Amino acid sequence: MSQCGLPDGTKTGRGSLASDEVKELWQEAYAVYQEARGVPFDNKQDRTQRISEVMRKLGVTRKVAKRRIRNYEAARRAGSI
Repeated sequence: MSQCGLPDGTKTGRGSLASDEVKELWQEAYAVYQEARGVPFDNKQDRTQRISEVMRKLGVTRKVAKRRIRNYEAARRAGSI
């Protein structure tokens, strides 16, 4: 069974099971991520710097910050945000 599936084996889109409150947390983290100043011309350092800014502003760990950003991006691709 996949991580984004239901117990009966059917698949769902990312974010379709998340509550509205959780989606708001993702959107808040992504807004901070977009506003953060990154490192030009270095994609890896740019993302790292932006995630560090999310971590600092929201007072969460790096793991939580990365997860919120990743979940927002995946839910947006799936069309549930």
